[in-house]
Amino acid sequence: MKKQFNLSIDSPCSEKFQNFTPTTNGGFCQSCQKNVVDFTKMTEAEIIQYFNTTKSNTCGRFTSGQLKTYEFNSAQFKFPHFRWIGTGLLGLSLILAGTPALAKAKSASIIPVEVNQTVNTIDSHNRKVSIPGFTVNGTVTDEEGEMLPGVNVIIKGTNRGTVTDVNGKFSLQGIETGDVLIFSFVGYHSAEYKVENPSQAASIEIKIEPMEYELMGEVAVGKVFVSKPSLWDRIKSVFQ
Repeated sequence: MKKQFNLSIDSPCSEKFQNFTPTTNGGFCQSCQKNVVDFTKMTEAEIIQYFNTTKSNTCGRFTSGQLKTYEFNSAQFKFPHFRWIGTGLLGLSLILAGTPALAKAKSASIIPVEVNQTVNTIDSHNRKVSIPGFTVNGTVTDEEGEMLPGVNVIIKGTNRGTVTDVNGKFSLQGIETGDVLIFSFVGYHSAEYKVENPSQAASIEIKIEPMEYELMGEVAVGKVFVSKPSLWDRIKSVFQ
């Protein structure tokens, strides 16, 4: 059975974590006489484990990216000695579904583009003009793989660029080998991508990371929903 919960801090604390007395899992705040758990160095799995086993109220220190919705499987590790059987069933399912999977992977391969190809476009006077170079197409996502619309894509050292559409996709003409593309978006770190050769131009994927800041205070744990397990989920849980 899959469960989801989200973490938030409704009233951020103004105390300085570096002034706290160090403890085994964080620091002790003299002002509120509470231990503040430092989650900033924890992995997502460790955070899920903590809130899955801790029922008391928690004061914590988080990065902004950690205050989000988490998902975990409450049926995990029921029968670990049968895990090899589950692996075998998974392998069988991959064999049965192998043909479509291979076809999908093949369709995603990069199509080479000629180095000196010319891009035709229309100028402001409705005249056809040529832009030397080739076209780069791509997609910009965040750290969770979500498409980001409105990301600025600029050729470094120029004022030529474009923005991503509602699906996070962009297309930029007149690219030369060695050009560097700069991707920028409010609240995110900028990223650069150097086009080494035209074969990269068919479809590039860029991931940009949010700017992190720290929040500290009492953690609000909100349950999002609990999904009923399907027959397949119940079968899988036996072997996990």
